[in-house]
Amino acid sequence: PAIRVADARRGGAPARGGTRVFTVRSLLGESVVSLKTKIEWQEGVAMAAQRLSVAGAPLDDTWTLRDHGIDAATLVVLEEADGESEDRDTGVGGDAARRRSSRGREEVGG
Repeated sequence: PAIRVADARRGGAPARGGTRVFTVRSLLGESVVSLKTKIEWQEGVAMAAQRLSVAGAPLDDTWTLRDHGIDAATLVVLEEADGESEDRDTGVGGDAARRRSSRGREEVGG
């Protein structure tokens, strides 16, 4: 189905009278990460800069859309993730970039 996404980012391009809403074609069995990838390709918003939520509850990247109870009638809210920036050398954003060790592996914890 077409998943409806409301762009509530600071500096997002609002429609007349409110927040811009766009649709992303996605299967309900796909993960939230898959939806973020599609948003990145379609809207140009880096995955690391995306925070998705439904009714104020953040979405877990490893869960499927169905796990979150999302269907075609659900409005997913896209917000700008705080403090997320892409590492220029690795292309990895946010906390993952900060957890990378000198050998290029992600460290567990912290």
